[in-house]
Amino acid sequence: MIIVTSTIDEAFLLASKLPYSYHEKASTYSSARAKSFLANRALLNYALQNFYGIKVLPKIAYSQHGKPFFVEARFPFFNISHSKQRIVLALGQVEQGIDLEYSKKSRNIESLIKKLFDTKTQEIIYQQQDIQSLFTALWTVKECAVKVTGRGLVDVSSVNIALESKKIAYYLLPKNTTIKTLSLASLLDAPSEDGYLSFAKDSVDTEEFFELKNASFNQIKPASYEFSLES
Repeated sequence: MIIVTSTIDEAFLLASKLPYSYHEKASTYSSARAKSFLANRALLNYALQNFYGIKVLPKIAYSQHGKPFFVEARFPFFNISHSKQRIVLALGQVEQGIDLEYSKKSRNIESLIKKLFDTKTQEIIYQQQDIQSLFTALWTVKECAVKVTGRGLVDVSSVNIALESKKIAYYLLPKNTTIKTLSLASLLDAPSEDGYLSFAKDSVDTEEFFELKNASFNQIKPASYEFSLES
């Protein structure tokens, strides 16, 4: 599987290569949303050209719960996430799920921790010096899992994380799925990047990472992972 990342500004520079229909759709959005939408689709389009030799962005449809997918089954699966000014995209031969979140203070973090995690995982969270960072990392795991299935946030409470045993349970998650989590600081070698991303992979997949800079994909490698959970 291939995971690519870019800033919105960097990807947006490639938006002129998109079919006119995408610009037409973006014209109905606010300026910020339009730029984000075009940057997401431009990154997808450019990644398909570079890694799969697909010259024209295939037709996209949406599932019942809003997950985008290519209409023709011969094209790869994909999933996109963005937070603040950064985008991440996962491409592969099975259903993809990826989530990116920057850490931010939550007023009701204690109630969220109690609601979303089992007792043992709560204990592990509260043992950390930086509770917010671990909460953010674990939240990306939950979102990643429901994005694999396309169910979205409606199912986020159904995702059970057992951090101590490194297991994840979700009734719709395919067997032999692993969700891996890493910090943006590790991936981009940038200590100021206070964010986390989680992605799903099957047991035989090997992930490769690339960053878009100056219209080129440069291979990068995370220094470490935060944790890896198996279904």
